[in-house]
Amino acid sequence: MAQSQPPQPTLPPLALPGAAMPVQAKCAPPGRKAMAATVLDLLNAERAAAGLKPFRAAPKLAAAAQAHACDNARTRSLSHVSPDGADLGTRLKRVGYAFATVAENNALGYNNDPAQVVRGWMASPPHRANILNPGLRQIGLGIGKARAQAWVLVLATPL
Repeated sequence: MAQSQPPQPTLPPLALPGAAMPVQAKCAPPGRKAMAATVLDLLNAERAAAGLKPFRAAPKLAAAAQAHACDNARTRSLSHVSPDGADLGTRLKRVGYAFATVAENNALGYNNDPAQVVRGWMASPPHRANILNPGLRQIGLGIGKARAQAWVLVLATPL
């Protein structure tokens, strides 16, 4: 006789304004929106100092970044591939974002300190190159907190 497993409880998703994907309520740390706004301001200051146009926030990029930040926080990983095998391009297709150019910066730690994570990215030549790439015009930031705090910055140019 086959036995079925009892249904497992799930967390209700937290709907973020403009988000294309639900964010699990327990993953996003308190103050996530304010931290994301600070990161955008700090990145745009770096771009202005380099004579570049500012980034614009893109809700679909933020949705993809947030989902991946939750994955990385749960797994304590800096992976650019989701646990289900999805790369960045696949994750952006899932949220309906068509891109011409795309890049991703990941970080672990930095305990709710946007200035510190931006300093870390600017001190890393590949991450700095993404931030100062004049061909990238939009960003979305995800911050996840579970086993670790993960930051995912998706930078892109739409089609």
